[in-house]
Amino acid sequence: PRAQLWDLTQGTSHTLEHRAKVEAIAFSPKGELAATGGLDQTVRLWDPRTGKGRLLGEQLGEIYILTFSPDGRQLAAGNAQGQLRLWNLRTGRSELLGSQGGRINDAVFSRDGRFLATSSDDRTVLLWDLKTNHSRVLRGPKGAVHPVDFSPDGRWLAVGSYDTTVRVYGVTAE
Repeated sequence: PRAQLWDLTQGTSHTLEHRAKVEAIAFSPKGELAATGGLDQTVRLWDPRTGKGRLLGEQLGEIYILTFSPDGRQLAAGNAQGQLRLWNLRTGRSELLGSQGGRINDAVFSRDGRFLATSSDDRTVLLWDLKTNHSRVLRGPKGAVHPVDFSPDGRWLAVGSYDTTVRVYGVTAE
């Protein structure tokens, strides 16, 4: 159970070891860090240049999605149990932001880093306002929700669902 990280210009690779299948990988915005998570219920941070890693958290549930904030200072992880955890990478501390009623399938930060949207098998999207620590539920899809993305100006959130629809929601601070 591992991920392989390749440097295509050098023709070299690093093995990123886990104790079980790796389900999620993300790069920080500037590429100086990679994060992996998976069925071993851990999240690990790696230096892509050296392949050296460290354990960021364990006993987190099966990790299915990882995403860095636009400034690279935070890392969000969503698990099979519907929990969303957010790390401050400067301090290494994390907090459980909350949970949804099913596996978290996708997570994306707004370009300014204020909002974090998560989609779930429970047919909802949670829109987290990281400035106020409040969230709101966006309902409508009749199937599991997977892709979510903010418009470049951050005013809109597009949501795709297995019910074959795409919905667009307005994003406002509460």
